[in-house]
Amino acid sequence: MDSVGPYVLYKVPATVQTLTIISSPAMKHLHIPSNLSASEMYITRTGINSIHFEENISLNTVIISPCGLEQLPFTLGNLKKLAFFRISNSQIQVLYIQQLRLAKSVEKLMVVRSRIHSIIIDSPERCCDRLDELDLQKNLLTSIDFATFDPLHRLRVLILADNSIEMLVGSPSNSALEYLVLTNNHIKHIAFCGWNPLPSLISVNLRNNRLAQEPSCLENLSTNATVYVTLYGGTMEKFVELKNRSQSKLRFCLTFFPCE
Repeated sequence: MDSVGPYVLYKVPATVQTLTIISSPAMKHLHIPSNLSASEMYITRTGINSIHFEENISLNTVIISPCGLEQLPFTLGNLKKLAFFRISNSQIQVLYIQQLRLAKSVEKLMVVRSRIHSIIIDSPERCCDRLDELDLQKNLLTSIDFATFDPLHRLRVLILADNSIEMLVGSPSNSALEYLVLTNNHIKHIAFCGWNPLPSLISVNLRNNRLAQEPSCLENLSTNATVYVTLYGGTMEKFVELKNRSQSKLRFCLTFFPCE
């Protein structure tokens, strides 16, 4: 069966809270009906390249992996109670911020182990009032323009680990941002001199990059709270002098273990 229409899932009993579709490599199309009462859906090891969601007020969690999807479903916004959406091992190459505008209820979005090389913004207008965490680890990103994330004004956690990022442009302006994760990339230089104040910032993790010198203007990272900067790995021996630096609001992690 290469297509599952709404008439198939329409008969799922109302008592079913978790729906799993597994090991159906021939399945290419999936249509989720509005009457589905399950709160969680897992779609695993299918060949899905298109999925349509009718307006639904039950689904809270949707996890898809692996699949042939080349973009986020346009009908994701029809899931009015969706809080957690994860897609991995997909064929998605471009992430469009305008697609996130439609998914107004999503709190945590993960598009990981995919092929994303570009993130495109349609408008600087604020959106995604509930989006707390965006995880794009293990993709193919080579550069990041932080202005791309400006509309996500409630974003607290941004994970860009395990890409091939070499260049960072601009600075985050998300006042709610607490954790910025840039581990396991190819960053050779980073300067915080032009960065905007980030009053909620707790941690910047640069572990396992290719930094050849100490990041300049580190003091700009800290406003009123202590900020942890992780520099372990890569050329971390370049930063041993930071251990004794008198920075009242900065704490440097130069070992594998997390900051305390």
